[in-house]
Formats: sequence, C-alpha cells, structure tokens
Amino acid sequence: MKRLLINTLCFAVAMATGVSISWCWILLRSDRGYIPALPVEETQPGAPIVIPKSSPIREIDFANFTYPSQFVGKADGFKVRDGARLPKRKDKIGRPLDWWLSLGNVTYGDVTGDGLEEAIIELCWITGGTASPDLFYIYGLRKGKPQLLWAFETGDRADGGLKRVFAENGELVVELHGKGKIIGRNLYEDDGTDTGDCCPTHFTRTRYTWSRNRFRQNAPAEVLQLEK
Repeated sequence: MKRLLINTLCFAVAMATGVSISWCWILLRSDRGYIPALPVEETQPGAPIVIPKSSPIREIDFANFTYPSQFVGKADGFKVRDGARLPKRKDKIGRPLDWWLSLGNVTYGDVTGDGLEEAIIELCWITGGTASPDLFYIYGLRKGKPQLLWAFETGDRADGGLKRVFAENGELVVELHGKGKIIGRNLYEDDGTDTGDCCPTHFTRTRYTWSRNRFRQNAPAEVLQLEK
C-alpha cells in the first residue's frame, strides 16, 4: 500500500512538471513572447547629394560699392549706396534736378572661359523722362579682390538700348535693340527701321571672347528680328 502511494505521488509530480514545461514552451512560441524584427526597406542607391559651393564673387556687395568713373563722377569714381547713387541737386520740394543711378540686375556667369564666375552689374540711369540708357560693369576676382574687366554704356530703347547681357559657353553676349548696334559704335545712328525710339523691330547680338586681357568680338554680329 505504501509503495502504491509513493508511485502515485511520483506520477503526479512528473505530470505536473511536464505540464509546466509544456506551458512554458507554448508561451515562448506564442505572440506574447515573440518580438518581431523591424522591417527594413531596401532603397535604390541614388546620385550623391552635391552641395554647391558659393562662388567667392557672390560675396561682393555691389549694391554698396565704389565704381570707377568711366561715365560719371570724379576721378576717384562714384559710390552706390543701398543700390542707388542719388541726385546731387534737388528743387525745393525734393524733386531731382539731375540724373541719378539705380542698381538693376547683378548676374553671374563665366564670361572669360576660365570656369569661374564673373559678375555682370547693370546700373540704370534715371533720367526723369522716357530715356533708359544703362551702364554695365563686368567684374572678376584677382587675389580675392574685385577686378574690373570691362565697362560700357548702352543706348536708349531702339537706339542700342538694352535687350540682354549674359554669359554663355564661356563668352560674353551683348544684345542691343536696333540694327547693327554694337558697343563702341554710334548707337544713335539711324539704322533704317524708322519706327521711333519706342518700338524697336530688331536687335543685334554680339559675342565676345576674353583674350589678352580684354574682350574681343569673335564673330560678325547677328541682326535678329524681335518677336511680335
């Protein structure tokens, strides 16, 4: 009887132990004990991100700058402050009695073919009337300081007035309204279009290459018709 009781007790303990182990195994395999791996999305390698470096000439403040006096001012040049050279003379109520200058566009591009940017600065004459000539200054950098490469004046509207000045393929391109209008020539000479200053019908495109420390016209100028 005693042996039967001992056998029965051993069997009960074994059964309890087996059930416990089974439940532990089930719990470990169940969702409660299972920690899923985080999904990893495969991405296609793209082009490397290129952060453009600022061209040093863009750090020059041409809105507050002293320009040489090819066209205006004294021997030591003239100053533009906050984008303007204000008139020196005014009437009693403050109206200007002489011309003054306002900074137009400052654009950048390689006009010398060296792979570096130069600055193209437009200064607009404010005449108090309908005339709208412009001054242009082309600057590069030399030893970290601005160096004047060229300065020129455009005409008025159909008489060699500004259409566009820009960099293209390492060259400087100047486009002026009218036929045969080229910097260095008489921009106010009659070009035969006879449409008045207000209404140019053509423009002249001239390309310049930087050679031997100056801009030189590298091909015959093109005369093109303006789109209506």
